[in-house]
Amino acid sequence: HGSDVTEVCTDYGPGEFEQARNVSELVGNRITVLDPRYTPVPDPIVPTIYTEAYEFPAYDDDARDPSRFFIVYETGDNTTVAEGEATPLDLFYSRAYAYGDEYDYVEYYKDKDGDGQAELVLEWDWLENQTEDLSGEASVRTNPGATFFYATWNQWREDEHEVISDSDAWYRRVLYLDDEDAPPSVSILYASHTSVGYNTATEVTYIGSARDNDHVGGGIVAYRWESDVAGLLCTEQVCAVSVTTLSPGWHTISFTAQDAEGNWAITTTRSLFVAETLWQQYLPTTVRN
Repeated sequence: HGSDVTEVCTDYGPGEFEQARNVSELVGNRITVLDPRYTPVPDPIVPTIYTEAYEFPAYDDDARDPSRFFIVYETGDNTTVAEGEATPLDLFYSRAYAYGDEYDYVEYYKDKDGDGQAELVLEWDWLENQTEDLSGEASVRTNPGATFFYATWNQWREDEHEVISDSDAWYRRVLYLDDEDAPPSVSILYASHTSVGYNTATEVTYIGSARDNDHVGGGIVAYRWESDVAGLLCTEQVCAVSVTTLSPGWHTISFTAQDAEGNWAITTTRSLFVAETLWQQYLPTTVRN
């Protein structure tokens, strides 16, 4: 992460043994991996009878791309059981390219190493991630071009007495737009303040994330943060704004990003209230036993 990243390149000749790769990269022993599932692309879609009226494959993604596949794994909590399988937690997935040399990742802002310091990390996207829901036993499929991903899994809730409720089968599909015209998608991972005063802080920090959805070109090349009142704030992924440059009142902070093909993402926003002096009021609470 950051300056700790080390890149290792290994060359393999035809027929040589190739080492396995750690794709989950979990830290510590509390969380483990359960039931990883893999699906290759199926055979191409072709006509069952001869016809001169149509040309096949009818669509680009009907042609088989054997260099792509999908993987899903679920996480489990080792601290909840003394014996047997860990308690299921969440489901994560990714699409592989170039026969597994590359995978799709998304950015998270989290304390991955458990040292109390949050940072930007690259991990797989989530299929299901609700804290109160337990998920597992996923079945996955894709189309020949690996542009559609289908998943179904068992999901339930469980109390401290192991009483199970809300047990249902869930389903998701994910569409990949492998097109140069596909715009990026953005999200705001972190905002240090929702309200701030000149007397309470000197800076407001935002961290954004952007994904290039077309899988061609050079990825994300530009970022842009704006206030509907103050205008342009900064052009970096991590934006630190001096509070004194913001006028008192409500600000709508918008974030967008541009990919190498010139496409800008639809903006996402957060609200920020700026005051010359921000007072905090603490009210007493009464609890009845």
